[in-house]
Amino acid sequence: MSAMLDESAILSAKRLGLSEEELNALIQTRRMLAEAKIGHAPGEGMAGFNMNYQAKRWDCGAACCIGGHMSLLMQGVPSSDGVFVLTREEAITAGDYVNRREFDHVLSPLFFPRELEELDNDIGGLWDKITPEMAVRAIDSFLLTGNPNWIVAVSVA
Repeated sequence: MSAMLDESAILSAKRLGLSEEELNALIQTRRMLAEAKIGHAPGEGMAGFNMNYQAKRWDCGAACCIGGHMSLLMQGVPSSDGVFVLTREEAITAGDYVNRREFDHVLSPLFFPRELEELDNDIGGLWDKITPEMAVRAIDSFLLTGNPNWIVAVSVA
């Protein structure tokens, strides 16, 4: 898994353009991914982490992206080893949180890695191949520089 992050080097919430709650949720999501508490869900409807699918089942650890996991943490949804048991309303709130940040928001490049579309003609074709390790690298880059740099995050062996 990814190297440990020097948390003293993380930019402040203000410099990143985030609320303290968002910054804390992002750091916690990063920890869960780095500690393999959230595994990769390679397809729709599977439990775990996936940058291309929304949670559509409410009583399991359905696939969620970085922003979805952040929202669930901010909502106080309980997690057992990275599996969230959520209500339909909590899943809708998580989806709304992510979708409201799709354009013109500081988190947009982290939540929507559009530069990867240049590497694959299938829109979002690489998004569901993003592993937790790759997401950790993108989160680390975002926390340290304000830019997730997805091209580097998915390219590092």
